[in-house]
Amino acid sequence: AGASNKGAALTGRRFIFGSNTSVGLTYNFGQTTPEGPRMSCSWNDPKSDWNGYFVSALGGCQFQHNATGDMTGAEKAGMYISVGGGRWFNDFFGLRVSGSVSRNNWTKYGADKLMNARYLSMRLEGMLDVTSVCRRIYNGTEGSLGSTDRFFGLSVLAGPELGHMKKRDLVKDDKGCYIGFAGGLQARFRVNKWISVLAEPRVTVVPHSAPNASKIHPA
Repeated sequence: AGASNKGAALTGRRFIFGSNTSVGLTYNFGQTTPEGPRMSCSWNDPKSDWNGYFVSALGGCQFQHNATGDMTGAEKAGMYISVGGGRWFNDFFGLRVSGSVSRNNWTKYGADKLMNARYLSMRLEGMLDVTSVCRRIYNGTEGSLGSTDRFFGLSVLAGPELGHMKKRDLVKDDKGCYIGFAGGLQARFRVNKWISVLAEPRVTVVPHSAPNASKIHPA
């Protein structure tokens, strides 16, 4: 006897639609002085070799929205960890390179047999600081790199994702490399001139070829 899992029997080209929400910290490198690193209020300060560079680390939860099987929200959830670094080139645009490891459950067989998917990925993302753009439009003024002169900053993130995926299944695992797309928002809350707290909700689209997955959960 067994339990049917309709979603797992699909074959051919498919897309995985996922999202994650994470929080973390970013450290902004600044102008080097005898007293130590200091952020400059001018993005084009010729004395600053490190002005605009930053590193960040985040952690949170990940979900797959088109997961199959009768799963609760808690059963779909998995962990997400990311570290990265980049540079703000002016007050409203920057680039970030990041790497992440994550996992979530993508289907469920029967009452308790959960199948997980694991991801190892790298991203190159453009960052558009919406708060700096608005300040330029309405006030005609420029801010510091990475909004370090304000308590709050909001950016739009988007870019390609290169990764490796492994999805567990009853008969044959689905694994391989992929090129996908990631996008989201980043809210920054400044603690001081160097450190900010980050909150990032994001979505990802991952193409893959589905295997001939198990139709029946064996007894």
